[in-house]
Amino acid sequence: MEADEVRLAQDARFDRVGEYRTRYGLTKLTNPIGYASAWSNDGGTNTDYSVNSAGTYTFTADADKVLYSAKVCLFTVNPTNYAVPMITVSVGGTEIARSCIDPSEITMESQEFEAIFINAPTIHNGDEVVVKITTQDGRPSPLMVSTTGAEHTVVTTLYSATAGAVT
Repeated sequence: MEADEVRLAQDARFDRVGEYRTRYGLTKLTNPIGYASAWSNDGGTNTDYSVNSAGTYTFTADADKVLYSAKVCLFTVNPTNYAVPMITVSVGGTEIARSCIDPSEITMESQEFEAIFINAPTIHNGDEVVVKITTQDGRPSPLMVSTTGAEHTVVTTLYSATAGAVT
């Protein structure tokens, strides 16, 4: 057994199917069934822009899908300021999901972070979806996010999963 496997075997505390806890906190063990990229505006030329000023990513859904998570690229210019980044998803002006990213994991190097939505709402074909990134308390922060275009639209990839319970 490798050293990491031994530690994992000794520290594992299974909470429920696909998830376990270690002394280091909650950890996602597996991706959900049907985990796949659903919508994205990534693929162009990206620039870094302040989280406080980044534009929203707005699109019209082309299929019914369960919204599982959103990925964004973040970094900080001041690692001692722990502003909590929050991603919100709205449909028709009503917030349907929100999730935060652990600020202690954000460094001065740009990295991809996935925010998982606990309630996993369904987005329906034709819905006008708005994805926004802010700080949890709305205060100015040193966080920078990857954006695209003149409007500095936040670059986001949204992921879906298969609806229903594991049987």
